Amino acid sequence: MDNNKIQKISHYIIVLLLVILWFIMMFFPEYMDTMNFKIFFSISLACAMIYSFCREKYFPMKKDCKIEKFVCTFLIILLFLRLLFLKN
Repeated sequence: MDNNKIQKISHYIIVLLLVILWFIMMFFPEYMDTMNFKIFFSISLACAMIYSFCREKYFPMKKDCKIEKFVCTFLIILLFLRLLFLKN
């Protein structure tokens, strides 16, 4: 495998982990206090941080997509509003 394929696969795995986290926090907020969720959350954030550090060093040619940043910001705002106003 070349570096481009490895970079794409790792990017999609990290995005998938973060989308799963967002989905759980958005639609099942009662599970956020469980130990399983906290472990999954910690592992996902650690993977995202490691990926971002590795991306700067090993994949400097990769540019961030503006649409991806917009979607991430939109999802975070939706989650914030959900947790703020629609408490169960």
